[in-house]
Order: sequence, then C-alpha cells, then structure tokens
Amino acid sequence: MSRALCLLILPLTLMLTGCWTGPLLFTAVDAAKSLEDGAYRLAEPGSSAPGGDVLNIRNQYDGSLLVTGPDHPWRVLTVPLLQAGSGRFILQLQESDPKRPERSIKATYMLLDMRRQHPAITILACDAETAGAVEASGGFIARDPQSASSCGFTDGAVLKQRIAAAGQGLSEPDIELIRVAE
Repeated sequence: MSRALCLLILPLTLMLTGCWTGPLLFTAVDAAKSLEDGAYRLAEPGSSAPGGDVLNIRNQYDGSLLVTGPDHPWRVLTVPLLQAGSGRFILQLQESDPKRPERSIKATYMLLDMRRQHPAITILACDAETAGAVEASGGFIARDPQSASSCGFTDGAVLKQRIAAAGQGLSEPDIELIRVAE
C-alpha cells in the first residue's frame, strides 16, 4: 500500500515518484462536484485488504473539498477534464497547514477517475513529452538523480492538455477510494 499512502505523506512519496506541481491554476469557479461527503479508505486497486488509512472528505460552500486524515488538512478542487460529465477530473491539492502558510500558494496535480467501481487516483509521471510541453510553456522541470523528475506547470491549459493525454494510456490507477460505511 506504499503508493496509497501518498495522499497522507505526499511530500516524501512525490519526491520518490515525481509529480506534477505548480501555482494554483484553478479556482473554485472551475470546480465541479465529484466526491460525496464521507469517509474513504485508501486502497491499492483491486485490493480486498480491510486495512488502509481513512480520509474524511467534506464538500465546502465554495465548491472545494476539505480532505482531512492523520496529517494536515488539504483544500482540493476537482476540475472536470475535457467535457462535463466525462467522469474524469484534475485534482488540485492545496496544503492547508497554518504552520506552513507558504505551501498554501502551491498545488500538486493528479487525475481522478470516477468511471470505475470506486473513485480512483493516478499520480502522473513527468515523462519526456510532458516535460517538453511544460518547458515550452514557461514551466520548469525539477530533476534530481535521487528521485523522479517533477513537472512544474505554470499554464492551466497546458496542464489540462497533458493530463488528458497522459490519462489516455493509463491501465491501472495508483489509489482507490473505498467508501466507508458510516
């Protein structure tokens, strides 16, 4: 379940797997409702193991989600990908730690797929094609020989285009969110 813990220990996991980051590229106006309020257990796709950390998700008045768990809270926007109703969303995760306010102006981006039996999240790699598009649009690539590269997006349109392209060839997500009976 090491990748499933990424939402709880995001900085360490993303350092090891690479990620898509950048400034806040979307606002609550761009968001659409995707997840219902409730508790969700993080699980590897197809896993029947009963364990797993639990996240509490609450829709907020402004259209964002408040995601809490054993770590600090996150403000999350789910931005529809391509056409409305497609069931795929960009996740914009914004850290909400009052002890580290400088992190609240940055975001991490992932893909949420609501078309599966359980909502599924994919952590997207910063591949060569994506890195080229990011650099051409004024973004940056953080390269570290000890971990995977990270793509630093600065353009929301480029992010949408690249996440749609990356999502085409995905077979399995990294994490499933299993609704916990309340």
